[in-house]
Amino acid sequence: MTNHLRRAREEIQRASERADGEVRENLLSLDEGLDELTEGGKTEGPDESKDRGERFEHVEEKLLGLMDETDAETETALRNARNELDAYRRDQDLA
Repeated sequence: MTNHLRRAREEIQRASERADGEVRENLLSLDEGLDELTEGGKTEGPDESKDRGERFEHVEEKLLGLMDETDAETETALRNARNELDAYRRDQDLA
């Protein structure tokens, strides 16, 4: 796992500790999805790489949507996670 992904997951986990209710459930689900997406370890072809990039974009969009439903500190953690995922996609040429 790259540093960007590790930091993104740490920020999501930090945010989920502060959140409650549906926001917390969504964050835990996103973290689990990122774990599956990043720990798959399989070799990817061009189509799979594009699909993977779209899946990361989807996670980023979900994080942006959840920011509106949180306090300032949690919003900051979600913004940091989103920025790390964006940096990962750019580094991996998944954009």
